[in-house]
Amino acid sequence: MRDPASGVSDAESFEAFNRQTLIAIPVYNRAGCLLRLLASMYACQSLLAENVHVFDDASEEFDAVFLRRNLHPASQLICHVSNSGRADQAVARIFDFFLQSSYQQVLLLDSDLLVADDMLQTAWRGFAQSEGLLSLFNTPNHPSSAQLVPEGLLLKHSVGFAGTLWGREVVTDLVANVPVSNTFDWDICRYLSGRRAIWCLLESRVQHVGSEGQNSRRDHFDYGVGFNPGNMVTANLLARETEKIILALQNR
Repeated sequence: MRDPASGVSDAESFEAFNRQTLIAIPVYNRAGCLLRLLASMYACQSLLAENVHVFDDASEEFDAVFLRRNLHPASQLICHVSNSGRADQAVARIFDFFLQSSYQQVLLLDSDLLVADDMLQTAWRGFAQSEGLLSLFNTPNHPSSAQLVPEGLLLKHSVGFAGTLWGREVVTDLVANVPVSNTFDWDICRYLSGRRAIWCLLESRVQHVGSEGQNSRRDHFDYGVGFNPGNMVTANLLARETEKIILALQNR
């Protein structure tokens, strides 16, 4: 289809969005999680490998050689010489990098996620209806509003960083007005309250499978409602991780 006002077809609009989206993966240790995400991500539709940037937060369990060996040759690796301290500070570094780049959107993917085959296409459609922030991760840990919203989207009071898509204007505003802290994500949501709506996909396009993070363990972690892998690579990864979780719960 072609937009009569702009004369731009859906295919052209998606191509521009895809080309202008930085895919940012903050990494600190947890090699197994990262390898799962990379396998899932590189298998999804329309991915531009050159847009993938891995930001290593001075990992101690592996080095840049390991990371480079497991990345697509076109993908980028940014290695920090010192650890930022926490995940919130690592995201702040990514925001700074993003604002110095020519990208128009940044998609944050934690290393312990899997992604759906149609993640990019669905993100493009949802982001067009958003106010510059869209979460691809509908977790009950961040309740939704009862307000009526466009089909396929929910309003959220808050979101975490995992699986979120941000526009340049929003990030510029946040960097100027929200100090970086250990509660950076919550502070951002409080700042946005009354300024911009926080939109979320009704059916998640990322799924959390890690249990080694700062706020996760096998019997307590964020879950993405409505996630459908969409390809065999991610389906197999999800099946193996689900089995691990079930066995861990049975053996408690």
